[in-house]
Amino acid sequence: MDNIRALSQLTEKNRKYRLPSALLYVNYKKVFDSEEINVLNAVVQARVDPAFTHLLEQCLSNTSTFIQLFERTLKVLVGKSERQGDTISPKLLTAALLYAKLNHHWEEKGYPVNGKKVNNLRCAVEIVLVSSSTAEMKKTVNELNAISRQAA
Repeated sequence: MDNIRALSQLTEKNRKYRLPSALLYVNYKKVFDSEEINVLNAVVQARVDPAFTHLLEQCLSNTSTFIQLFERTLKVLVGKSERQGDTISPKLLTAALLYAKLNHHWEEKGYPVNGKKVNNLRCAVEIVLVSSSTAEMKKTVNELNAISRQAA
């Protein structure tokens, strides 16, 4: 909700002062249908306790569940797309993107707000890129594409 308010205020101020801006909405619906190895690297880089990292690694590989129908028990393998809606998925997306973004210099990109450059807002599996020009946005989108491929 805070991101929606921030975007509304940014748009309002840009209109009021006639400042150029570009916003691009990116939705990572199936981001966790790819390999999780870089996500685990991102969690390690974020200095998450190794015990939790190991637990997460186990959760992301060879996951199954059991369903009992009357007297018969069935083992069902849980695929990657079934896990995509997990509550931890947005946190993993954020960690993976931040990990991949370390090699790119986004601090100078974005829109100036209170002396800092705002270049993206993240909420669940969606990202809103913020830029003060379409040329900068194009470059940022190309970099985000490269970053996303690293994070996936």
